Amino acid sequence: MGDELKGIRTRFRAYMLPSAGSCFSYATENEFVLIEARAPENVRDRILEEMKLFQYKTISTLHITSWDQDHCTPTELDWILNTLKPKKVEYPGYDPESNSGSAKALCLIKQYKKQKNNATTIIPVTPEFIRSLKSGSRYSYKNIIFHPREYSKKANDNSIVKFFRSGMFNVLSLGDVESAEIGVLLKNSSLIDEVDIIILPHHGGHSDVLTKDLLEKIKPSIAICSSNHGNQYEHPKQNVRDLLRDLDIKLYTTKSQDVIVESTGNNVGSYDIYDLKVNKNNEKEEIIENFKPKKFIELRKHDDNRKKKL
Repeated sequence: MGDELKGIRTRFRAYMLPSAGSCFSYATENEFVLIEARAPENVRDRILEEMKLFQYKTISTLHITSWDQDHCTPTELDWILNTLKPKKVEYPGYDPESNSGSAKALCLIKQYKKQKNNATTIIPVTPEFIRSLKSGSRYSYKNIIFHPREYSKKANDNSIVKFFRSGMFNVLSLGDVESAEIGVLLKNSSLIDEVDIIILPHHGGHSDVLTKDLLEKIKPSIAICSSNHGNQYEHPKQNVRDLLRDLDIKLYTTKSQDVIVESTGNNVGSYDIYDLKVNKNNEKEEIIENFKPKKFIELRKHDDNRKKKL
């Protein structure tokens, strides 16, 4: 068993964007992670609002899953680097297309590192980097990166898959991955059933990763779809909706509001999910659901067993 039970204030936010793309934050007392280099002007105050809740003036990590512009936009990345000043930047290790916005984004990251010198760590997530990591342990508070040991010919399958576990509930970010082989990699992991919340791959579009077998192994309580305001791409697709419904996995989208998940009470035993109507002066809706995090259930068993032995 990886760790003792801890009460850690934890908050996840999925932001509604004015255009296609994704932006999320995962905040605890120990780190503030911005997932994706997207921050349109009307989203920036909301990100800063989240940081203020945890008294952060800078962010711990900027985690970019893909070089595609709906995950990383150079002008928005520039604002993130210069305003939020991440201490660490994780980005895809594959080379972006030359003369593209993603190539410009990579240049911005390298310039930022040069300006900050040793104050910032930049990590290209490559197969070599993955091979250098130690294996994760069960029910711990350490984040985990999943990545093929070799690059795929399809850029989407080189997206970074990361399992955020530093808080009281766990979030699995699947980027744009599509390959069934990556689904098998995830399914074979002994850690994957710790997931509470899953961010749908490819914005809920077609992906061979998202199979019934994988979801039955993960058994997440919540699935998040980052559909933009108006949802012109009609995400998630109907087959994804049907699959989630059949497995009794609650689906929430950012079509018309932000979605927020936060630990409650003493930040140990439960977490709530609710909508935030961005176009209604941040009006908080009634709590939609309340769940018990898997980490709490398992670590409480471990804690109880330990006490019996004393």
